[in-house]
Amino acid sequence: YEGAVDTIDYVGQDIILPPFERLERGGIVGSAVLLDCVEKSASKWFFGRYGFVLAEGKPLPFAPLKGQLGFFKVPDVALDSTAKR
Repeated sequence: YEGAVDTIDYVGQDIILPPFERLERGGIVGSAVLLDCVEKSASKWFFGRYGFVLAEGKPLPFAPLKGQLGFFKVPDVALDSTAKR
């Protein structure tokens, strides 16, 4: 959480995070289209060796889902729960 706060400050965004205790964790919070994986970018959000280029990002109502490493298929039941909210 503190790392996210530091990153937001570093890139100069006016984003206010809710208190840690109020964050819903362990689920889907949004979706985006993955366009590319790059090693360089002019984006102020780019750091590390690689970065993903995303498009059409949109928030979704929180839907509980256990996380996994890497890319994985989201079960239809999880997607259905976001559509019902």
